[in-house]
Amino acid sequence: MHLALFPLPEFLLPGGKTRLRIIEPRYLRLVSEATPNNLGFVLCLQTKTNAFFEIATRVSIYDFNRIQNNFLTIDIEAQERVLLSQFTTDKDGLLHADVRPYINRSEQQLQLQDINSAQFNLASQMLKIVLINHPLYQGNIEQLPFENWAWVCQRWLELLPIDSDQKYRLANHHSIADTLNFVCQIIAS
Repeated sequence: MHLALFPLPEFLLPGGKTRLRIIEPRYLRLVSEATPNNLGFVLCLQTKTNAFFEIATRVSIYDFNRIQNNFLTIDIEAQERVLLSQFTTDKDGLLHADVRPYINRSEQQLQLQDINSAQFNLASQMLKIVLINHPLYQGNIEQLPFENWAWVCQRWLELLPIDSDQKYRLANHHSIADTLNFVCQIIAS
């Protein structure tokens, strides 16, 4: 699959939502290309040097609004992690790449004994408090999977004010238990 890329310092994992403001013509074109086929586009986390990581996130647009001067805001939801290869650049600077699925956190196996239940309960309850006031989640807060350790950990990695390189490393760490412990330590402090 060959999809358009949107490099941003925005970190999003499967199940996560965010709102983007679309101003540049090339990204307005990205939205028009992503909408009809419903495959979406790829949100690429930028590094400190304005490059981006090879593992990114395919997202879909679920709502949009026109704002002044014909700009858009779009609400997107992350669908899956993807690996990028075979990059191309259009005349207007819009990037594309071949994408293939990458294993999501929710697909990884974790033994229950690897999770500290008190830490997880704290992380889950604190996340619920945060998302109650989040405009993209607040309408359906009771339907959100706060009992799912992978989903809770992913939302915290999106929300925590830590540097993008560290978020990327934690999201791709071989042990979700270690990542969950890191998140819980930050929340507890």
